[in-house]
Amino acid sequence: MAELLKDSSLRTMRTVGSKEIVKQFLDSGAEQKEIEISATGRDADTVYVSLGLFLQRHPTLNLTVHKRQGCKVFLVKHAPEPVKEQTDDGAGLESNLDA
Repeated sequence: MAELLKDSSLRTMRTVGSKEIVKQFLDSGAEQKEIEISATGRDADTVYVSLGLFLQRHPTLNLTVHKRQGCKVFLVKHAPEPVKEQTDDGAGLESNLDA
């Protein structure tokens, strides 16, 4: 009968989480980076979906995740949305410029 169990270490099978991937990206200071999927211990689809969910929960990071060619996942930094200045009547400054 074939051997069903083998020696293995859970420590070496640890996957890299979204938080750690984002932290490394922010520490790099880059505008865009491709994620080395093989280093995460997960597949491209799992990395893409989990990063997308993580970034939805943390919109102030101003990052987006993109998947290209089916197996390449990128993190991209984008500029934050401008804050509208308020006037006395409560309308945004942009609406007053049109008047």
